[in-house]
Amino acid sequence: MTLSTYILGFAVGQLFYGPMADSLGRKPVILGGTLVFAAAAVACALAQTIDQLIVMRFFPGLAAAAASVVINALMRDIYPNEE
Repeated sequence: MTLSTYILGFAVGQLFYGPMADSLGRKPVILGGTLVFAAAAVACALAQTIDQLIVMRFFPGLAAAAASVVINALMRDIYPNEE
């Protein structure tokens, strides 16, 4: 169940990070995602019950989506279409 919640957060996050990276820039979005991931991982470690852990696993998934989306955008920016 925790993996399903993580994947749900990852899927939802991908909807928002692309437009956010286009408007705010790539670096702030990646750094923000990394910080949120670290904080969410600590929150998961401090969960007292399985229910808390299941809910908290959504947030690392949400934050991990930032790296996935923004890295693809960076590769598109760095390499021309011919390569």
